Amino acid sequence: VLLTNGVTRATGTPEKSVRTPAATEHLIVFIPEGPFTMGLDDGEKDESPAHVVHLDGFYLDKHEVTNSQYLAFINSRPPKPGGLQDSLLLAVDDSDLQIKWTGERYELKSAAVGKRPIVEVTWEGARAYCEWSGGRLPSEAEWEKGARGTDGRSYPWGGGISRERANYKGLFSQPVEVGHYADGVSPYGALDLAGNVW
Repeated sequence: VLLTNGVTRATGTPEKSVRTPAATEHLIVFIPEGPFTMGLDDGEKDESPAHVVHLDGFYLDKHEVTNSQYLAFINSRPPKPGGLQDSLLLAVDDSDLQIKWTGERYELKSAAVGKRPIVEVTWEGARAYCEWSGGRLPSEAEWEKGARGTDGRSYPWGGGISRERANYKGLFSQPVEVGHYADGVSPYGALDLAGNVW
């Protein structure tokens, strides 16, 4: 979730907490105004060439949106006939989706998944969640600056993928709790911007 409107940064405060309409909390980190190099000269076709982009300052969620946070959002909406919020959840593979319809409301499949990131969400669902929580989806440039910083690093922590800094390539059979990899932090304090959820 990216927040810009009505959010100001207190001097010396790297992160702050915001509340959603359902009283769930998000920690947000500040990404300062300025230029950064986006893309790579030797990257994939859609990543090249590297070019300088200037962005205004903004806030970005420190963590991925959790199942519990998304559950609060989806239960705040009127249910559709049959339950499934088809425009908000993909449910292509119900084994991945950690939210279930009980006939009256949505619940977590188990309490153990509450702090794990939500998966199987449509783009429309992600956008609706961001708007409901007072923000919007970040642009590609905003997300990349929040993840890479301004020094051209390949990963939020620097160079080279590391299983000590990210959940990737089957390290775990499922996403882990948000914030699990404290050493995978971006230059601005955001976590899980590499690995965990594809």
